[in-house]
Amino acid sequence: VARMWSLVVAQVALLAVFHAGAAYKHAALLRRDHADDPREARYQTQKIVIARAAGLVVSVIVGGVFFRHFGTGAGWLMSIGAGMFMGTWAAQRLLLAMREREKAGEAAVQGKTH
Repeated sequence: VARMWSLVVAQVALLAVFHAGAAYKHAALLRRDHADDPREARYQTQKIVIARAAGLVVSVIVGGVFFRHFGTGAGWLMSIGAGMFMGTWAAQRLLLAMREREKAGEAAVQGKTH
């Protein structure tokens, strides 16, 4: 039982480091792209952090399901890979949804002003 819990803790830690690194890299690119507008860069960075936090939650859930089903050994590695994949997918989908919502809001504002 202790070995299982140590694997679970290690899995969650690896997934957290993966998503934190991805968020840091993405935020650094955004800061570079929005160097002339620090407020926009900060706003975009907040969106990345929210999306990656949601991705981490999905990663832990998917990884836990895989770990529970396949067990230790190769199943543990498969659970980490599945968690990374599904967490990244969820984060990207959330960012796309945020972007679409912003575009719809901008279109609505332009429709009111013209």
